[in-house]
Amino acid sequence: MTNPLVTALRDLETDHRILDGIFAAVRTMALPCAPSQHCRIDECDEGSRCAQNMREHFHRSMFAVVGHFGREVKITRQLLSNEAFQRHIEQHGDISSALQQAIIDFSQSQDVKAAQAFICAIADQIDTHQRTQDIAFMSLVACSPQETNPVSQPSVAPAFITGHLPALPLTGNAQIDEEHARLHDILHRTLSLCHVSYPECTQCTSDTQHHCTDSAIDLITDALKFMVEHFRHEETLLKQHPQVAGVQAHLDNHAELSRRMSQLIGDYDDNNTALCLFRLVETLHVWLHKHILEHDQLFIDQMAAQASPLTTT
Repeated sequence: MTNPLVTALRDLETDHRILDGIFAAVRTMALPCAPSQHCRIDECDEGSRCAQNMREHFHRSMFAVVGHFGREVKITRQLLSNEAFQRHIEQHGDISSALQQAIIDFSQSQDVKAAQAFICAIADQIDTHQRTQDIAFMSLVACSPQETNPVSQPSVAPAFITGHLPALPLTGNAQIDEEHARLHDILHRTLSLCHVSYPECTQCTSDTQHHCTDSAIDLITDALKFMVEHFRHEETLLKQHPQVAGVQAHLDNHAELSRRMSQLIGDYDDNNTALCLFRLVETLHVWLHKHILEHDQLFIDQMAAQASPLTTT
C-alpha cells in the first residue's frame, strides 16, 4: 500500500519540475527587438504580442506557485519543527509578494524586458528556496523505492539508502548550514541517478550505463569542488579559534574525507561507475551525518559559548 505522505512528496517533486519548466520558458523567451531597444508596447510594433506572452508567463507562474506553496504548507506543517515551519512559510510569503509586485509593475509599465528580468530573479529565489529549505523533507522522495523502475529497486544496500535519510543536522552557523545543504543536494542527485544496489553496471542497460557514466563525473566534480571551498571556509574558522577543543581531530577528519573523495577518481577510471557512485553516496552520508555531528556542531557550539555577550569594545 502506498504511503500517503510519500505520494504527497512525489506530487511536490512534480510541482518542482513544472515550476522549472515554466521559468525555463521565461528565461528562453526570445524578443524580436534589439537588446538595446527599450521594450514598451507603445514603442514597439511587436509590443502587443510580447506583452501578451509575458502576461501568460505571469499567469502560469502565479498559478503554479500558489498551488505548489499551498500543497507544501500542508506537508511541512507535519514534518518540520514550528520554528523551521515558520521560516519556511515566511520565504513562501516573500516569494509570493515579489511575484505579485512584478505583476503590478508590469501592468503599469508594460516593459517586457524588465518583467522578464524580474521573473528570472524570482525563479532564482525559488531555486535557492528549494535547494536550501525543501531538501530536508524532500529526501523522503529521493530515498523511496521507484515503483515504476524495477531496475533501480535496491536488492542489497546500506540501510541509509533503503530507508529514509535523516534530516540534515544544523550547526546554527547560517553559512555553514547553507553549504551543507548544497552537499546534501549532491547526495540526493546521486541517489536519484542510481540507487547503488548493484555492485556492477553490467546489470543495467547499455543506455543507463552511458547516462550514469556521463553523470558520475559531473557529480564527483561538483563534490570535489565543493569540498575544497567548504573545507577552506571551515578551516579558516578553525584557525581563528585555536583554543577550541578538537581542532586537530577536526582537521584530521577533513583529511580522511579528502582521501576518500580522491579515491573516487580511481574508481571512475576503472570504469566501475556503480562502485564509484556507491562510494560517493557512502562518503557523503558519513560526511553529512557523522562528521557534522561529531565535529562541526561541537566546534560551532564551543565557538558560540566562548563569544561572551558581555564583551565590550
